[in-house]
Amino acid sequence: MIANLNKGSSPYGTIKYAAFKDGAYLLDTNMAGYDPVQLASEFEYFVKKNDYVQVPVFHASINFHPSDRKLTEEEYIDIASDLRKELAFDDNNHQYLLALHTDAKMLNTDEIRPHLHLIVNRVDYQGKCKNDYLDYINIQKALRKIEQKYELIPQQSSWEVEAKKGTPSREEETKFIQDAIKQAANDKPEMPTFISRLLEQNIDVQCRITRTGKLQGISYCYNDKVLKGRQVGQDYTHIGIQSKLGVVHKPSHKQQIELLIKTHQALDEYSTTSNSNSDDTNSTSEISVSNSLSQQEYANAIAPTVRLFWQMQKPDKVLRGSKYDLELDVSTLRLKRKSGEEIAQIPLDVNQAPQGITLNEQDVDNFRSLQQILDKHIAKQLREQKQPKKNTGLSL
Repeated sequence: MIANLNKGSSPYGTIKYAAFKDGAYLLDTNMAGYDPVQLASEFEYFVKKNDYVQVPVFHASINFHPSDRKLTEEEYIDIASDLRKELAFDDNNHQYLLALHTDAKMLNTDEIRPHLHLIVNRVDYQGKCKNDYLDYINIQKALRKIEQKYELIPQQSSWEVEAKKGTPSREEETKFIQDAIKQAANDKPEMPTFISRLLEQNIDVQCRITRTGKLQGISYCYNDKVLKGRQVGQDYTHIGIQSKLGVVHKPSHKQQIELLIKTHQALDEYSTTSNSNSDDTNSTSEISVSNSLSQQEYANAIAPTVRLFWQMQKPDKVLRGSKYDLELDVSTLRLKRKSGEEIAQIPLDVNQAPQGITLNEQDVDNFRSLQQILDKHIAKQLREQKQPKKNTGLSL
């Protein structure tokens, strides 16, 4: 099975094409509408509950191997149901439609090539949007499970077939990096967002950028294995990610990229230091809170840094580091350890008080050090802005 995955902003156009074009048959849905207008209106009702989501429409086109056995409509419905479950879409909380297309033919034959179109609303009935960051990778894992369950012929996705293999001795790391890069570039993001997404997957990125902001090289590090872009594949070089994958780099991104990489490295150092100093029998999250400060005071101490860091990085909904994760829930930043333990809630509104949960003195020290990095970066920006422009010899 091969799935071509797309995310979109317009439910009407996607629904009309997938379920109501000639040769399309609506097989299954948990919605009430009977035409594209009604169904799109149902989608929009829940999308409007979330002011942040920009691409609420999940759309997967699912193709089967030409030599696969003929499947029944019931099997098509069961396969789509299994796929939704594997991708964590709850049928009781997410709208979906499944359509069968019979308008395509096998290559060089008149034999019909049936394929499925699955549409799901990423915004659930409560207005929460499902995180889609790993969908591109997870859908491949789900298809392999489904092929085995229904005794279908396994197929690699088109991008897996076309991707150039990297250094043979580093094939495992290369494959993981290729998958992560494809996912990170799925919606053709700007370079800082692209790098931030790779850092979330524990892939360190190094960029060679000229003084004028031109990108001249990129390398990736995973599991302590460093690979230059060309070693990962031609599509993953500094030229390939822009021309083939659509990542957008601008000279103005230079400072943001440098800050992003520097702060990630700094937090990684904090994590290493903290872990090396901790008792083997107690994790960092289990350090007892000092009597000298309350949870409220801890939260007050780190809140300005957390807000500033979030604003400077401008992530989508999640910002991941080597030691902490930040997740935006409506208008509140939830600070979590890598173990998943939530340790603080920081409202974006400075007039609302932050709340500490299981913060400790090491956390405060870490964010104080981060604040020093941010202060230096801001001071550098201010100095550059104040520098007088070179005299061109012209005057009015």
